[in-house]
Amino acid sequence: MSTLTVLVIARDEASVIGRCLDSLTYAPVEGDVEYPRKPIWDELIVVDTGSSDDTCEIAKSRGAKLARFTWTNNFAEARNFAESLATCDYVLWIDADEELVEGHTIIRAFVETGAGISLRPTVRLLLPDGTTGRPFLRQDLLHKRGSHVWKGAVHEWTEGSLGAAEQGIVYQEIPRPEGDKPHSWDALREAATDRSDRSLFFLAAAHGTLGHYIEAIALYDYMLSLPGPANTMRSRAHWMKAHILRMHGDTQGAVDNYLRAIYQCPELAEPYYYLGEMFLELGKPNLALPWLTACQHIPEHDFSYDLDVYGDLRKDKLAEAKEALLAPIRISV
Repeated sequence: MSTLTVLVIARDEASVIGRCLDSLTYAPVEGDVEYPRKPIWDELIVVDTGSSDDTCEIAKSRGAKLARFTWTNNFAEARNFAESLATCDYVLWIDADEELVEGHTIIRAFVETGAGISLRPTVRLLLPDGTTGRPFLRQDLLHKRGSHVWKGAVHEWTEGSLGAAEQGIVYQEIPRPEGDKPHSWDALREAATDRSDRSLFFLAAAHGTLGHYIEAIALYDYMLSLPGPANTMRSRAHWMKAHILRMHGDTQGAVDNYLRAIYQCPELAEPYYYLGEMFLELGKPNLALPWLTACQHIPEHDFSYDLDVYGDLRKDKLAEAKEALLAPIRISV
């Protein structure tokens, strides 16, 4: 059977890495609480980039092999170095502030079969208000060793054949008792000097996450003003900008940007859904209905982002809009 190396890059992660590594165990017989849990991994490697706390000691206590990497302000370099240390057939990536909450048996079955090249798990982010965001797809975090190469100094990505989306493998962020780590602003800004859609988008998104809405909108506008073909990243930039405008009561601005998101990538269901959702929140089910109807049968793609939109969420929201339209009729009757 094929084997699995789990890889983690860490620095001063003592508050979360224990929970992360503990999440990588499962009961081989599901539902049998008496069956002893065992690791999903055959090899666990933690690459430390300069911790001054107990990160390394905690990792060793969970059975991890430790390696040191001198930080170069380049996440892809660190990940490629880590993969060079793996000895198993497959590698699985998880960040030190994430835990594996679903999909342990899916991972083991995929690895032991040995037939696939890669899978893309989903992630649930913790939002600033303490709630959990809707799941979105990550890159090929589970893949055959040597099949993918990491690129990009920050918000790095895997370059290789695009793996299947696996919504049954779910990661979730672990809240840090000390609060979130600050963004690597120097790395984000340095990456953005190439003026690519990707680097500008993630710099804008980082500002938006911290509530720097003026900066976020300015960066989205700058990104979208540069020449370039319609694509999914530009579509996301428009709807992220629309979310901010919507939050601040600029309904017309939000509508305009949701429509521009549709123009950039009409194959995505998200902006249609967001338009309908917004109109429903504004008490205008007659305007919500056509947009919610339009998104119902758009299929999920490899480049889809807000995965809940492709499930029951859009159906439930459409039913809510229909009920809101029929309610006055029922009352009058």
